[in-house]
Amino acid sequence: MKKHMSVFQLMVRSNFYRVLAALAVMAVLQTGLFWFALNRGISTEGFGLEYVLEKSRIEIVFFGAFIAMDLLLRAGSGYEMEGKHNYTMMRLSVTRKAVYYWHVVSNVFYYLLFFTVQSLLIVMFGIIYTKLAPAEYVTGQTLFLVCYRYDLLHSLLPLRDFPYLIRNLLVVGAASLYSAYYPKEYYQREGEKKNRNNRFNCFVFIPIMFLGEFGDYFYCNFLVVFSVVYILWKISAIRKAELESRQEEGIEKAGN
Repeated sequence: MKKHMSVFQLMVRSNFYRVLAALAVMAVLQTGLFWFALNRGISTEGFGLEYVLEKSRIEIVFFGAFIAMDLLLRAGSGYEMEGKHNYTMMRLSVTRKAVYYWHVVSNVFYYLLFFTVQSLLIVMFGIIYTKLAPAEYVTGQTLFLVCYRYDLLHSLLPLRDFPYLIRNLLVVGAASLYSAYYPKEYYQREGEKKNRNNRFNCFVFIPIMFLGEFGDYFYCNFLVVFSVVYILWKISAIRKAELESRQEEGIEKAGN
């Protein structure tokens, strides 16, 4: 188990500062957009909180950050890097499939962190709004109501809307599988490197995640079905890749 924990720690470390930088950029951009929308609202005698959030367009930054997370997590896998990370990974006697799934687990951690940070940012914006907005626009239920009225926050914090919660968990699972990388260095053969991982092109996968409004029930159900199909397909593809690799290794050993 120790060697598996070493793989997991390597995956987490290889992406830690990249993800922190992406989250920091997202926070700065969204704070600037929200502050601009809030000041404009107050100068024109105020708007409701959900209206200010919609006018700030912070969901565009959220979508861009989601795409950046995918690119960073796929590019930052420890076994793809030269030097200490690559050396450590190659010395650990762990199967390629195990390496891939530990990468998936670390991706799940980072996507959950991403969604948590986004939720906390919106809540923070709500608190700032209650402090600065005209009194007639603020009630004791302002923050609670925005959880229902603002689509992005309601999608991230669905409260009793369990279909959204199930959708979120499945999307995290599908995105984590997609962003993980099957270690090609482990099956290098006669100088040839193969890539069995992302046959599902990112220009297909990512847009599907954002074809509709996150708060739309029909789109929510669509993402549930899409995520389930993708997860099953991906697991099947990795099992097939592992079987092919074992067959190749068996042929090589027989030839020797």
